Amino acid sequence: MTTPPARFPDASPRRQCGTCDLCCRLPSIDWEEYPELEKAPDVPCRHLVVGTGCRIHPDRPMHCATFQCLWLMGFGPDDLKPDRIGGFFDATDAGALILLTDKDRPDPRTIPAVATFIRDWTKRRGAELIVYRGGREVPADRPDAPRGRPPAPPPRDRRPPPRDPRG
Repeated sequence: MTTPPARFPDASPRRQCGTCDLCCRLPSIDWEEYPELEKAPDVPCRHLVVGTGCRIHPDRPMHCATFQCLWLMGFGPDDLKPDRIGGFFDATDAGALILLTDKDRPDPRTIPAVATFIRDWTKRRGAELIVYRGGREVPADRPDAPRGRPPAPPPRDRRPPPRDPRG
């Protein structure tokens, strides 16, 4: 009889962030316990050294230390690395698949491998997709939808009004 390991191995030990820094740039940060880290979406964290990583890495907040995007955890193919596609995936315990996208790059949902990943993930888990671009939630089903434009008004009924039967 074999004893199971005390700790499960990492899902994908070969994956590393490298120069990817999207998790330090794309989300807004508003943590009450770390007011000095507050930042708007699409703004680099003040501790980010582009191309190198976090300046306070050994002492970074627990929120940062425990975060791993789905790619880093081993989900999806290698070519879905966030800095290659222009966004990263996260998931919630409630079942949502979250995609944060870089507003300065094309929407990653237009990449066939990303669309396949989303379709497979949401179908397998019964999850909804939530997409953020430029710090705003955007329509999850329309990667080509313009940002900031109000939805089109409903089409008008073009039938003529009914005639009065009396004359």
